[in-house]
Amino acid sequence: MKINRILAALAMIFTASSAFAGSIDYLSNQSADYLRTFCRNASTDADSVHYNPAATAFMKDGVVLYLSSQTILRTYSGELISPATEPLGKNDVYESKKPSPIVPNFYGIYKKDNYAVFVGAGLIAGGGSVDYKDGVAMMVIMGAQNKPVALAYQNGYLKGSSLYYFGSAGGSYALNEALSVSLTARYVYAKKTFEGKANYLVGATPVSQEVDAEKTAQGIGGIIGVTYKKDAMILAARFETPTRLNFKTKVHDNKSFGSTFVDGSKQRYDLPAMIGLGGSYTIDKLMISASFDGFLIGLTNYDDDGYSEDYDPFGYEVSASAEYAVIPDFLKVSAGYMYANVGGNSDTYNDFDYSLDSHSVGIGGRITPITNLDLVLGIGKIHYVTSKGQSGTTEYKKDVWNFAFGAEYRI
Repeated sequence: MKINRILAALAMIFTASSAFAGSIDYLSNQSADYLRTFCRNASTDADSVHYNPAATAFMKDGVVLYLSSQTILRTYSGELISPATEPLGKNDVYESKKPSPIVPNFYGIYKKDNYAVFVGAGLIAGGGSVDYKDGVAMMVIMGAQNKPVALAYQNGYLKGSSLYYFGSAGGSYALNEALSVSLTARYVYAKKTFEGKANYLVGATPVSQEVDAEKTAQGIGGIIGVTYKKDAMILAARFETPTRLNFKTKVHDNKSFGSTFVDGSKQRYDLPAMIGLGGSYTIDKLMISASFDGFLIGLTNYDDDGYSEDYDPFGYEVSASAEYAVIPDFLKVSAGYMYANVGGNSDTYNDFDYSLDSHSVGIGGRITPITNLDLVLGIGKIHYVTSKGQSGTTEYKKDVWNFAFGAEYRI
């Protein structure tokens, strides 16, 4: 019996379903300030290293250090809704509620005269860990579809993680008082882990399969930025090249889930190219901002079981925010909204990859308790659009809250 068909899609697991925002891979939440606005592409704070790197050339001379951490509370679920398959499962809803308690970001900037150099570090993609204690809906469906003899799903579990660490370094240069440019190199190390077991019955005979495997890859990409500053207005743009990632598989103790994972095999799965556009305008104590991120999925490889051609060729995010200086130089409050159409659709949704569109709202603020120190608080709620997969047997849902705290210190 070809039991390995049950989780044939396992090799694609957690590449998108773990993502907080962004496209089918990218994480857009790269600072505590992001959570309070969802709109940072025209940032002139320290997180501009990521969102608007050319703006670092317009900062005051000196050193800026920024550290923040996010706590993500999330529920991912797949609910069996087909009468033909629902009775086969022990649970109608298969879900993971595992949080990510610490998701850090760090940025450092040195500014002198008309140039700046900077570094950054954090998680650029992935999104942490999941723990499906009762297995996933696909275990039930594929067991029922197994030929020539159907497998009755009894119980199981599925754990995994997807973490794409990054370190970046670059510089910016102010060509004049209004225009600056930047160039950044970014190194990415990606690791995905898989652990699980599915137990079935064939008549009275128990049958099971296990997986214990990991995939790792590393690659380098580049970022080009430009910023225009005129009076109270800022306009910014950046282009991020694709990051080539060729994942190598390691199987532990021969637990390959029926040869679904092949020890030593490789799979190309690049981070897509993207463009970021932003603008802001300040009127007295009020700053209004807008951002756009476009993800060029159609330019990414589709070879070696990489991205499915069923993905949309283009994903995007649009956002707007307002920031008000309640007490100038002491307290700023902000709120923002973002809509994300990430590039997935019903043809791509399965238990391991459901990149749902979303609406996000964030609030928070910055307070300056002492000279040269800002403390940042951000709270974000992401509402995902519930969708069915292509087969119509499973309905996919996500629910995410994100809380972030950060500090920016200027020397």
